[in-house]
Amino acid sequence: EPPNQYYVRIKCVPQTTKSMIINQTKQDMNIMMKTLRFAKKIVLMKAMPLDVLVDKIYET
Repeated sequence: EPPNQYYVRIKCVPQTTKSMIINQTKQDMNIMMKTLRFAKKIVLMKAMPLDVLVDKIYET
């Protein structure tokens, strides 16, 4: 399944569901920050508002 389908799905879900996805992403990011391979990309993206960041993660 192409990643942009996840992006569309997030755009269409209710705000409460989006909040759950954002909270999960926060946790996932904390884990990824500990993995050097992802750290640079995540650090660069962390300056964005988290809901935008979630959309970007699922978009790329």
